[in-house]
Amino acid sequence: MPKPAAPMKKQQRALYTDACREEALLLAERVGVTTAARHLGLQPSQIYQWRTKTQQRKTVTEREQDLADENARPKRQAADMAKDLAIAKKAAVRSTGLRKKPDVKYAFIQQHHKAYRIRRMCAFLCVARSGYYTWRKRVDEASPRRRQQAETDQRVAEASHHRKGRSGAPRLVLDLKEDGVSICRNTVAASLRWQGLRAKAARKFKATTHSKHSLPEAPNLLDQDFDTKGPNQKWVSDITYLGTDQGWLYLAVVIDLFSRRIIGWATSSRMKADLVC
Repeated sequence: MPKPAAPMKKQQRALYTDACREEALLLAERVGVTTAARHLGLQPSQIYQWRTKTQQRKTVTEREQDLADENARPKRQAADMAKDLAIAKKAAVRSTGLRKKPDVKYAFIQQHHKAYRIRRMCAFLCVARSGYYTWRKRVDEASPRRRQQAETDQRVAEASHHRKGRSGAPRLVLDLKEDGVSICRNTVAASLRWQGLRAKAARKFKATTHSKHSLPEAPNLLDQDFDTKGPNQKWVSDITYLGTDQGWLYLAVVIDLFSRRIIGWATSSRMKADLVC
């Protein structure tokens, strides 16, 4: 009886590392797919398949990167706006000088270059970076007297900023003396003028109410009972004042306690009885 045929062994598929595939694709780019396949003992279709998968992976990676950049763009914009706002707050005290004199702007950039990028500060203050670097080179090569003057201006500006721009030379001289810096009043005043720093006078408080009077008073109908079960049962009113560039603006509002809806409101430059009426 003839012996049964031996079962055929399943041919194992050859495994190639990523380095081998990359080398095969590089060789195919130089000499062509057919030549590279014959040289490496592969099928051309295998190299074509590797090339297709590599291109697909690159496409997916590029899409993921584009999506990541798109998601990160609002964060970068928010961070840039925050930096601009911080620079604006720093420059608020020295706004007069920063609007007029480029040297004052350059000194401001030099003072805060460790906290903010020079490119952003130059863009915010509308000066060229080349001008700033030229100014810094000129200051670095200046005489000891000029360098001492620059240090004095920086100390005076920091002291003024610490006082929120509300103090003049006499008060700043005392502050600098407490910090161990002895500068005369005339020097501080000259530095303030040069940098465009001017003390802001505090606005005088103006009383808008007068409780001690002999006029008749309306009865307190609510007596602190603000609960209501339906609309238009209890209305309350009040007057407030808002500071504007043109002066005080007085606002009278009537609100329904049930719905918190504003029933009516009116504004006026004077706080009189007809405003509430």
